[in-house]
Amino acid sequence: MRLIKESFLYIVKNNFNNTSISFDDLFSIGTYGLFKACRNFDEKKLDEFIGNLNFTLTKDQISTVSEIKEDLLSKRRMNRLVQGDVGSGKTIVAFLASYMNYLSSYQTALMVPTEILANQHYQNALDLFQNTDMEMVLLTSNVSSKEKKKIIVLCMAVSMVMSSVSPALAAEKRA
Repeated sequence: MRLIKESFLYIVKNNFNNTSISFDDLFSIGTYGLFKACRNFDEKKLDEFIGNLNFTLTKDQISTVSEIKEDLLSKRRMNRLVQGDVGSGKTIVAFLASYMNYLSSYQTALMVPTEILANQHYQNALDLFQNTDMEMVLLTSNVSSKEKKKIIVLCMAVSMVMSSVSPALAAEKRA
């Protein structure tokens, strides 16, 4: 707890003239206590899930999923950026990381830049995880305030939250 307090004071001190605190700053503080213990999940279920895909993962996808699995099974905190060209398979890697989280009884939030992409990923996730007990919810700027409140409550109970973050939604949060 002392480290969290010191980290917060450091961030406040260094951001005194800058009104925004970076995502990395908040992530570091917010997840400090979460990564003292490694996550446990049935690796056989992950291997079975991958084996049941209707396509074969590429060498790079297998390597990246393996690195993510190592991080999740260790005591290290994972803050990872997966880069690649359009169509290179980043989404399936994110979905498999989400599945590992689900097997560990953790939640996943996937944020994408547009509502169209959020809808596409949400539909793909529904199809991909249809034979699992994973529950998902889609949150975009296009839903009414009343519906958004319901979805936010649901976010506490579901396995995966799919959200689009557009400049308009980000501006709405700042206002």
